[in-house]
Amino acid sequence: MEPQTQRFTRDFYAIIVIDACLAIAREMYQPVFSLYLLEARKTTPVEIGAIISIFPLATILARFILGPISDRVGTGWFLLATLIIQPVTFALYVLAPDVSWFYSIQALSAFTIALFNPLLMSLVLRISPTSHRGDAMGRYLTAAGLSTLMGPLLSSILLEAFQRNYAGIFLIAIIPAAMSLTAFVLLTKGKKYREELFTTITRTERSLLSQIAGFAGDLKTVFMAENVPSLTISRIAFSFTLAFFRILFPIYAVNSLGYSPSSVTLIFTAYGLFNTLARFPSGRLNDRIGRKLPLIFSLALMVLVNLGLSTTTEYASLWIIAAVYGACHGLRAVSEWTFLGDSVSPQLRGLANSYFANIFDIGTSLGAFTGGIMVTLMPVSQVFRIAALIMLGNAVAVWFLSRGKPHRKSVV
Repeated sequence: MEPQTQRFTRDFYAIIVIDACLAIAREMYQPVFSLYLLEARKTTPVEIGAIISIFPLATILARFILGPISDRVGTGWFLLATLIIQPVTFALYVLAPDVSWFYSIQALSAFTIALFNPLLMSLVLRISPTSHRGDAMGRYLTAAGLSTLMGPLLSSILLEAFQRNYAGIFLIAIIPAAMSLTAFVLLTKGKKYREELFTTITRTERSLLSQIAGFAGDLKTVFMAENVPSLTISRIAFSFTLAFFRILFPIYAVNSLGYSPSSVTLIFTAYGLFNTLARFPSGRLNDRIGRKLPLIFSLALMVLVNLGLSTTTEYASLWIIAAVYGACHGLRAVSEWTFLGDSVSPQLRGLANSYFANIFDIGTSLGAFTGGIMVTLMPVSQVFRIAALIMLGNAVAVWFLSRGKPHRKSVV
């Protein structure tokens, strides 16, 4: 598909709507998912951790299984399946007769969403003029980041309106998901997008053993690249502790601190807002002083954030801590991804990006499962103190990375 002659067309913004609406729908229930399991479904903390850990594990498996065949089937079918099945899973969370169903629902949700963002990002790059691809990705990612603000905000409003009826959140989330599906249908009404998205691609086939050997060799090259082993450990440590915040903090804030669920979702709004706001200046900071110092600063600040979560009870202070946590996440993400790009060859960056995404999911799954066990053995406040120690070790380990100097600006 040839890029449009004008900078950004209505089709470009339709893709943004497709992604943002579904992301908002998912972010509406994510902050209260653990509360829904605990209060409405009477699930134990260990079961909550196990249920939530299924999603990242299934996402990893889905990428390996579905990734190689997406082009052969036609990417449009994967996008359409996601937009149809995701709202179905929202309803299933409410209609499932018991929590044993949630393991299958989580797996189904993960399998349909795993390739959604990568395929949409690829489409954005294909339809954007070459000279404006950086701008295009900036707009796309900013819109996606705003979902972490809008979703919890809508959730907070609805929880007040429904008087703590969590099921209503899942059902109302179907509306923005349906808007996403509508935007996709309108986009594919045009012949060029219908042919682009629903046409299979024929490739010269290699034997399965040859494909596996080539993939394993490339993956080893990525992992052994300078700084990548240390970045891998750092990424697992961060996602491990982030799972504590996303899963355990809502339960802690409601049951131990006495705040309403709608107030807790507003805390997650602060997290999402400052996560988004921090990303653009973080990129410029990385270009000026390199990757290492911003990454260390963000990880060191997360030590204080986790200590604050373990000791602070005032709502305003928790809101500020969540805002700082979000800003740290944004700074860390930009620094870490840019560090990775500096460390691997251009030919392997696609594989490296997929590897990094899977590493994050591994840490999240381990954190969710471990956190569910830990809260049966100790107070949640103590779990956050352990998270602070993990992030302290993380910051010290990153200190031994090479500098990660900024690249000179390309003349191209």
